Amino acid sequence: TNRIETTRRHAMENYEKDLKAVQELETKLGFQRALDHLEGLVVAQIFELSKMNQAGTGEYNTAARALRPPRASLSWEEVVEYAFLSDFDLLRDARQDISQRPWATPTGRLTMDTYFKTRRAREEIQRLDIEIRRLATYLHDESRYLTECEKQLQTLHPGLAHQVSLHRKIRARFAGHHYQRLHDISMLEGFTGSITLGESVERGPGASASSPIVCIPAQLVADGLSMVPEGEDDALEDLEDDENADVDGEEHARVLESILQVTLDV
Repeated sequence: TNRIETTRRHAMENYEKDLKAVQELETKLGFQRALDHLEGLVVAQIFELSKMNQAGTGEYNTAARALRPPRASLSWEEVVEYAFLSDFDLLRDARQDISQRPWATPTGRLTMDTYFKTRRAREEIQRLDIEIRRLATYLHDESRYLTECEKQLQTLHPGLAHQVSLHRKIRARFAGHHYQRLHDISMLEGFTGSITLGESVERGPGASASSPIVCIPAQLVADGLSMVPEGEDDALEDLEDDENADVDGEEHARVLESILQVTLDV
């Protein structure tokens, strides 16, 4: 009888231990499912809905409080600050509790993010110092290239020269804006680059730094369209009016380019 009673008592103790372990697993499973659901709402971008917001955070916080020891609750403001899905992984269970590690706290993650962003920013500055000078050089070379193409076409094909002129003036209009931006960048405190003109290594046909040799399409020459077709005088007059309107923009671009060149030479 004592033997049977001892066996029954051990069985009851094991049952209680197993029951407690199962209950803990069920509680943790509920927490994990709530966390997965919360993460899914963020991924699906439906978290902007207030009802979904309340349901998602409420379900998670209920499951977090049921744990022993309870996990930290989340507010909507904290969730929207999670820039990466990896932030949710920090909430998951692991062999060791990492929630209080320095690198797992919001302040620690912010410090790490700031550190690596600063390192990447320094690398980007080095690259921008190169690209800024390339842009200034390209703008200058392109203007010179199109101007030379226009001059060569004046005697060979006035109509085509006119189209090149229109294209050049449109490009010059945007070039003025780019020159102004480059000048503003060069005036920034801590600017380490240079906007002095460089020398392009691209010298192949069609490259902005190459010497243009115009080639009129055979179709235009064969059809005798080297001159402006009759009946387009009115259209050309309208285009010339547009050209006159673009003169100020082109002149502005040249003035800015000259100012930049003189300033940096000094």
